[in-house]
Amino acid sequence: MLLEGFKHFQLEDYLMILTFGFYTNLTVWINIQTKHPRTNILPDTGIAGLSPADIQDRVYGSKVTFIIEQSMILIQWGCKACLILFYYRLTQGLKVQNYVKIVMGYIAFGWIVVEVFFYGIWCRPFLNYFVVKESNSPQCETSGHHLIMSYVFNVSTDVLMLLIPLPILYRSQLAWKKKIILCCIFSLGLFVILAATLNRYYCFAHPESILWIFWYVREAGTAMIVTNLPNCYVLLHRLLDAHDFGSLLSHVTFRRKCSQSSTGTTLELGNQPRGGRGSRVAARGNESESTENITREDQRLRIWQQKDFAVEDSSCPEDFWGNNPSNLQHPSFQATATGPSSIDFRDDQADGGHIL
Repeated sequence: MLLEGFKHFQLEDYLMILTFGFYTNLTVWINIQTKHPRTNILPDTGIAGLSPADIQDRVYGSKVTFIIEQSMILIQWGCKACLILFYYRLTQGLKVQNYVKIVMGYIAFGWIVVEVFFYGIWCRPFLNYFVVKESNSPQCETSGHHLIMSYVFNVSTDVLMLLIPLPILYRSQLAWKKKIILCCIFSLGLFVILAATLNRYYCFAHPESILWIFWYVREAGTAMIVTNLPNCYVLLHRLLDAHDFGSLLSHVTFRRKCSQSSTGTTLELGNQPRGGRGSRVAARGNESESTENITREDQRLRIWQQKDFAVEDSSCPEDFWGNNPSNLQHPSFQATATGPSSIDFRDDQADGGHIL
């Protein structure tokens, strides 16, 4: 709706499509997990009393749990990547972009570390994630170390990203009422942190139950909403009548659709000159601001508005003294705009004439 087709998609748009696929995969496997809640976490009695069918069911349940955990990691870091790329475009030309680059590097580092330790370090050999036996390593059953590490990187990156839009909104030209509303919208990430904390609590407090699944669903769903919310201006405008929300995102849309130079983008708007008899007035160089800027520091985006006016004279009957106005010479005029409100008119004919 905003980019007018797939050809204007940026990297974060394709990443969000991929992340949505992981979110769909998570939803499917969570429903399967509810039918196979048992994993390789053995009860207090151990493997005694378990039939071969029970063991196979626990092996399958362990595989489902692994798929859910991997899908959750990809959703978490996919949403982070999309949102940090959005902030990168939002802060072009601002000093805060250096901070965004640091957070971007930390997000990439956290994802690599979590994946490397999850696949190659915590549980050795890797297939012990799906083995049901009493001598199995606790890290292959409960994945305690992995849950702690992923939680630390997940929450810390969320907190660092929450600190990006708040200073921008504080220095914006919006009214304080609108600033508070937008801060509340971006602060929905706090609920994502709360959901991540609760799902880890249930993973450690009730490892044999599937109560953690419900908080996985809440965290993933809220993360998807928060990530896509800044780009859903059209929907928000219609549902919430948020007229001032566009001032936060309008120049971002221009940045996504236009390739800007170091001095900013210049767009020309105007009508084509019209033909006609008589005098013609041309007004050029009337400059107007395109949108309300996010901050007072970024003043590069402007629109040059060009207006052309045509004035035509028409013949009329002789006046009271018998003169025919059509026989008079009508001078041509040129209007030159030197600023938003400064216009100088000058007569092109040196011999004078009647100004109608």
